[in-house]
Amino acid sequence: MSQLALGSQIGEHFVKGDKIIGFLHRQPFSQEVFVEISTHEGVLQATPGHLIFVKKQGNEQFMFAKDINIGDQLCKISGENTIWADVLDARSVVNQGVYAPLSESGCLIVNGFVVSCYAEFASHDVAHTAFALLRLKNKFFPATEPCEGIHPYAKFFMKTVGIK
Repeated sequence: MSQLALGSQIGEHFVKGDKIIGFLHRQPFSQEVFVEISTHEGVLQATPGHLIFVKKQGNEQFMFAKDINIGDQLCKISGENTIWADVLDARSVVNQGVYAPLSESGCLIVNGFVVSCYAEFASHDVAHTAFALLRLKNKFFPATEPCEGIHPYAKFFMKTVGIK
């Protein structure tokens, strides 16, 4: 994630042609708690409040990383195929650097796994709608430098809905 830059292409299949248009949160030197989710297809690390695309009891949905359990499945893009990878373990770890890139589609592929651009909002769809104006602004007036910390637009919405 630390290698991502504004304008980076981020997917060939699930989000074909999508690109990074901004950062909702970017703190390269911050020490944070992450949830490390292990599957037979690889490992994903995300902050506890980050939305991850999962299949839980047969239902496909975005859910907080902290709520993913052994037996749930993560959506993995493998070549031209989409597979469901069984969660084998989910544990807390401390790591450096927090990044929440914003893409046009609202989704990212991280280590092959499908994740939302959004965190702390319980609904990916609500968050994606809430950030429509920021995506539109960035389409016509692209950011030239990523903002550090939490983006002011994200802070506004978090405060409005009572998050943090």
